[in-house]
Amino acid sequence: MGWLIKGALIVPLSPLAGEAEENPWFTGDIAVAEDKIVAMAADLSADIPALTAKYGELTTIPAQGFIAMPGLVNAHSHSVMNLFRGAGDDMSLEDWLFQRIFPLEDKLDGAAAAIGAQSAVLEMIGSGTTSCCDSYFFMDEVAQVMLDSGIRANLGRGLTDAAGPGSGAGRLAEAEELFKKWQNAGQGRIKFWLAPHAPYTCSDAYLQEILAKAAELQVGLNIHVAETRTEFNDSLAKYGMTPVERLNSLGLFDQVPRVPVLAVHCVWLTEDDRRIFKEKQVSVVHNPQSNLKLGSGIGQIPALMAAGVPVALGTDGAASNNNLDLWEEIRAAALIHKGERHNPTLMPAAQVLQMAGPIGAKAIGFPECGTLAVGQKADIILVDLDQPNMRPLINPISQLVYSAGPANVDTVMIDGRLVLRKKEFLTLDKERILFEVQKKADELLKD
Repeated sequence: MGWLIKGALIVPLSPLAGEAEENPWFTGDIAVAEDKIVAMAADLSADIPALTAKYGELTTIPAQGFIAMPGLVNAHSHSVMNLFRGAGDDMSLEDWLFQRIFPLEDKLDGAAAAIGAQSAVLEMIGSGTTSCCDSYFFMDEVAQVMLDSGIRANLGRGLTDAAGPGSGAGRLAEAEELFKKWQNAGQGRIKFWLAPHAPYTCSDAYLQEILAKAAELQVGLNIHVAETRTEFNDSLAKYGMTPVERLNSLGLFDQVPRVPVLAVHCVWLTEDDRRIFKEKQVSVVHNPQSNLKLGSGIGQIPALMAAGVPVALGTDGAASNNNLDLWEEIRAAALIHKGERHNPTLMPAAQVLQMAGPIGAKAIGFPECGTLAVGQKADIILVDLDQPNMRPLINPISQLVYSAGPANVDTVMIDGRLVLRKKEFLTLDKERILFEVQKKADELLKD
């Protein structure tokens, strides 16, 4: 069985090689068979007999009045933390973590983690996100939720040895078992990387142990880096190095691309840090709203991108954002750097949309996603243009970045499978999830 998306305004998000796309959108059709795009053109009418002979019957999805574009890529989330939305607002990162979040996490169990993850996937799919990169604990339960929902996910068990030497050994062993169980599940939709939490929660020896295991398994690393001024200054005081310099000295970046590294946040970087990232081919995840809300600052993302460092977009968890709406991150990323640098030409719309598409997909290990092209995975969303915030339509790229939101997402297809159609969830029970996440959050927040 396949699909024919007919008459859409197609925004392929072809990867930019430093140049503007000559034809960044066109009206046309997309044919999908199994999990891939098999044809895409202004009009596929003449090709239908050959396509159906090869792939079987194609069910038409009328798409006039819709933008067809790649599904959004959320390159940093903590899905279980949907349980803690609103539980620790208006606090510094350190107080938020140690006084509020860590005590709540002590109360978690697998059942709670599963409903938190279901809530997160409901939110992501409903707003057009088709891929995410998620790290936390109870990741066996999270992986099952991701698999069942149909979303594409790069997962990692959070790793720390902050309690002292040897305290992280069990977590790393668990991460390896999760890798063996889940890697490439769902016909490749699920990946497992290793996720050391941060330089300040992992010792040198533990980081090197994690790196050795990543090299053995040939998987990537996903780590929070230089999120706050406190982390940056403490690293200088304790090690005489920035967080990035310390990780580099430990060899954490030396095995890229065989062991790709995803460095999350990166708000506090020096010019030398940016040079290291460029030379070592490290990818960065920008989480503008979480960094703003926690007062962490505004990363120098234009400088990073100008240096040739790939930068993706993420929401972070709902406890620090407080939503998983990647449209808000797209708009924030396009606006805050203009305002901070007093330069309206920074972070143009086309560049920011790339961060939420092909750059993000490649950074989290899914290079076959993030664009619409023949042979690419069929991760496609339809964005409704017949809404007040989308008319008049003059420049679709600008409209997607500065105007669109979750309410415009009508249809979501992942791996060639419809998971949202006409705003109706096809793989998730919305009413049950909303009821259960409220019930579980109430239980966790009891004194």
